[in-house]
Amino acid sequence: MQLQSKVDISGLNKAIRELAAITDKTLDTILQEQAKLAIKDAISLTPPFHKFGSATSRKHLKAGENAIERDLNNVFSTASEGFINSSIAANGGSRRFIVREFKTKKGDTFLQDWADSSTSMSDMEPFHKSRLRSGNSSGGKGGRNRGRVKGGGKYSKDIGRWKEQVRMVVPYANLDRYKKQIKSRVGYLKDGWSTASYKLGLKVQRWISRHDAPGSYKQKLGKKVQEKFIQFSNNVSYINSTGMSARILKQVYSNRQTRMESQTKRIFRASAAGKFTTGAAKFIKF
Repeated sequence: MQLQSKVDISGLNKAIRELAAITDKTLDTILQEQAKLAIKDAISLTPPFHKFGSATSRKHLKAGENAIERDLNNVFSTASEGFINSSIAANGGSRRFIVREFKTKKGDTFLQDWADSSTSMSDMEPFHKSRLRSGNSSGGKGGRNRGRVKGGGKYSKDIGRWKEQVRMVVPYANLDRYKKQIKSRVGYLKDGWSTASYKLGLKVQRWISRHDAPGSYKQKLGKKVQEKFIQFSNNVSYINSTGMSARILKQVYSNRQTRMESQTKRIFRASAAGKFTTGAAKFIKF
């Protein structure tokens, strides 16, 4: 099995051959079985994910929706459209307001929190994107928080943080519509593995498959094929540009190898003869 990641797969290849030998199955069969399990692992390890639940459990969907809910509540505040318009008029037509000022003992302002206001849906996504983390350096270990909303900055003894907070005040209905819009995107990253899932007959829940995200699948199997392989990838640009795909596939390799080795040992110990079957598989380059 070949996955698009630069890791040592010699141990995985050995585990595949040994499992084929002890179960007396063909390499084609083992490759297809393990590819299905590898795809399940990859989907499960791709955000959003929940600590419990199967690879495509709706618990993962709920976890993603909850994260969006928390983030948007940290970015937007709500008020009636009439109040927003009257506040803008009273502010001389400016949509930006000072919400809070932090001052020194001498009365000098050293930090201000701001609020932008808008009654237009078209202003919400650009503002939301401006508040997102980007790059591994600001995204936590391994960039795991990339795409999440920025916090208020590092803490200090004076105010608990040193960066200004900026929110957007929008009408109630606009925020509800925007939340639904963003939540409808949950599962897009996971859907990048769906191309391979379909080819192998693995069902994926609708909340994942609804997106038509890019992915690829190739295989070369058959009795006369000497160099057999199954190759699949998630081609969503974000998952590759952040290095997330490589980390996921490295973990998938490790999972599959460990579990095949454990399965082989259990079968071997349970065998009356305590020996491998005669259908030992020859070395195949994957």
